[in-house]
Parts: sequence; C-alpha cells; structure tokens
Amino acid sequence: MYFYPIRLFWFFPNFHIEKLPGYSPKIENQLKIYKSLTEQDGKYEQRFKENFPKIIETIHNLVLLNSEINNIDVAWGFVDLIIQHFSLIANDIKAIESIVHMLIDFCQKIFKLNVDEKWMEKFMYLILRPIAYKLIEIKSKQLAILYVDLILSILNLRVVNAPEWACRFLNKQEFYPWKDIASNKIPELIQSCLQYDTFDITNLSGNDCVPLKQLASILDLLYERSKTQTIILKYSHPIAVEYTMKWINQIPDELKTQVLSMGSSLLYLIDRSQVDIVSLGKLMDLFNKVVENYEIDLTNGPLTAYYISFSCCISDCLTKQKTIPRMLHQKLSKFCRTTIDLSLILETGNNTFPYFALNNIWYQSGTSTETIDDAKLYVECADVMHKRSEEIESLYSMWKTFWQSIVMKYPDLASDHTEQFLNDFIDHKQMSMLMILQGFEIIFIDKI
Repeated sequence: MYFYPIRLFWFFPNFHIEKLPGYSPKIENQLKIYKSLTEQDGKYEQRFKENFPKIIETIHNLVLLNSEINNIDVAWGFVDLIIQHFSLIANDIKAIESIVHMLIDFCQKIFKLNVDEKWMEKFMYLILRPIAYKLIEIKSKQLAILYVDLILSILNLRVVNAPEWACRFLNKQEFYPWKDIASNKIPELIQSCLQYDTFDITNLSGNDCVPLKQLASILDLLYERSKTQTIILKYSHPIAVEYTMKWINQIPDELKTQVLSMGSSLLYLIDRSQVDIVSLGKLMDLFNKVVENYEIDLTNGPLTAYYISFSCCISDCLTKQKTIPRMLHQKLSKFCRTTIDLSLILETGNNTFPYFALNNIWYQSGTSTETIDDAKLYVECADVMHKRSEEIESLYSMWKTFWQSIVMKYPDLASDHTEQFLNDFIDHKQMSMLMILQGFEIIFIDKI
C-alpha cells in the first residue's frame, strides 16, 4: 500500500515542511502554495490557475531531483491536486500541453537517474497512471501529434507496464491524423514495440507479463487503421519484413512470449503487394530451415500459432505474384516435401502447425505451376500425401486438387499415375477420380 505523506498537510496545518520526505529548500515555496490551495475560499479557482505553472514545475523538480523514492510520494501530492481539479484546465490547451511535455521529459530523462525497479514502479503508478487517465479523456485533435510523441516516450521506457498505457492512448478513436504521421511516426511506433523482443521476462510470472500483450494490441490497432488508411502499410512494410526475417531465423525455443504474440500481429503489417520474388525466396529459405533443423514443441500454442500465421502470409504473398519462377518452386516444393513427413496430427485429434502450413502453401504452389518441370517438383510430395491420406483423410483432398490441375495442363505427367486414379475409382469408390479420368478423355478427343 502506498503512503502519501503530502496528505498530512491537509490535516495537520502545523506539520513541519522540513520533515516531509524529499524536502529541499528549493521547493519550500511550492509546498506552501499547496497549503494555501487547500484553504477553501472564493478565490480557490483563481489561485489554482495562477499557480498551475508552479505546480507543474514542482512535480518536474521532485521527479527529476534524484533517485530518492520518497520524492515520488511528495510529487504525488501535487499530481493529486491536478487530478482533483482537472476540470479547471481541461479546456486549456496550453495547460494540457505543459502536462504532456512534462511526462515526455520524464520518460526521456529518468534513466539518467539510474533509478531502481521500485522507483520506476512507483513513478508509473503514482505519476504517469493518474495523469494518463485524465489526458486520455481530452478530445482536442490539436494535441494529437504531441500525444503520439508521448506514446513513443512511454514505450521507450522499456518497462513492463509501459505498453499498456501506450496502447490506451493510441486507442483513442477518430483522433490521430494517420496520413500525417504515416511516413515518420508509424515506423518509429512499430520499432518502439519491436524493441521489446529482447525484454527480459525471466523473473516475471505469467500475470506480470500480461501488460506486454498490449504490444501486439498496438500492432493490431495499426493493422485495423490500415484498412481505411492504406498508406500505413506502405511505411510499416519495411520494418515488418525486417523483424519477421529476424524472428523466423531464431531458434524456436528462444522466441519469447511477447515476440510470438507480436510476431503474428506484425505479419499483417507486411504489404503483400510489396513482397517480391526475392523476398519470398528469402522467407522460404528461413521457413525451410525451421522445419528441417528443429524439434518443435507442437503443443506450444503461441509458437505454432506464429508459424501458422507465417505460412498464411506466404500464401497471401504467392497469390499476388503474376508468375512463380522455378527457383521459388524449388523452395516451396522442398518445404512441402519436408512437412509431409512431420507429425500432422496430435493424439488429441488436433492438426499440427506443419499440417496447416502445408495446407496453406500447397494450394498456392503445387497447383500454380506453369511448366511441366515445375510440376514434377511436387509429384513426390503428392505421392506421400496419397499414402498418408489413409491416416489423415483431408490429405486426400490436397492430393486430388493437385492432380485435377495437372491432368488439364500436363496430361503426359498425369498419365504416369493413371493406374492409381483407376484403383481409387474402382477399388476405393472415390467418385472424385471420375473428374480426373474424364480429363484424360477430353484431352484425347481434342487431339483426335
């Protein structure tokens, strides 16, 4: 429970100033102001407004005076005065600006004090938190750019509770000029979130880590805004690709919880139309490395969700390509061939990430070939699919779709599997094979 020593002034008029924690001769006059403001008379409102700049100055001096934690208790008393009578300045833009500038200054200078964890916790709870609640209520769009600077400053504190308050500010609706801040502030905002990928959570419990989930919420919010402000994706794309490549290249067990949650959200800030063949090739090289080199815990929900989201992103990007060159087909077919041999279903009956990743990429690669040589790259994987469909029935649909595409484009390649098609049709009553077999008939008639 926090102790608020400044409150003693209200109840004990003869309480000695010199005994207050954090006392300094430089702030004696400001403390006297506080006492005079508690005297209820007709001039109270006027006195508050007149002395508001001195109150701000006092809070500023107390917080940045030194790393003594008791100074925060004293500063809180002045903060509380502002909170209690915030309505008197709520429509005064200059007054609000002075408060925001003060918070920004705190965030930028605190680390020079070499404060400890307890000091920072108290600062967040007694200074930032109560002021933030009031600032979030302000609706004047004149303050929007300044609020963005405050959001960035809060995030750059790199403390566990910072993302929560940054997200609260950013979540103000119909407030921020997204077009105006897209080119410079959006990349900086994303960067400020992503820098938490190295944040140490070793000594934090599960509940303590909850505020870090707001990092993903910030990225999600940017994606939602990009649906109407498409310019956001233009400037989010480079850094989103950069960090996606960084994280997908890390050893799975080393990916922290906040990285996995941010990672899935960050993928949506990749502009699919900006991803070229070279970038896709690099992404597939890294994804191939994941499935080839690591024993992945398939029961790790956040990790598998991230990899599934990654495969969805690859699939989306493939649909934007006019053509897929052989180089990329080689990488895609390699991925499909590797994943088809992995565990595709858990003992609970749920599908694994290799299954979902295979499903996402297969339909945009194996069925999108433009030469028979490219199609041949996927035949071996298709054969394994057919075999494993005995245990995982849904694989049969993937295998069938592949050959339905191939028989129309490359009948000679499909003809090598005619016996397999007939066997499924006759012996296993797979009526869907009729379409493939009719494909041969149509092609044969056309040739005649």
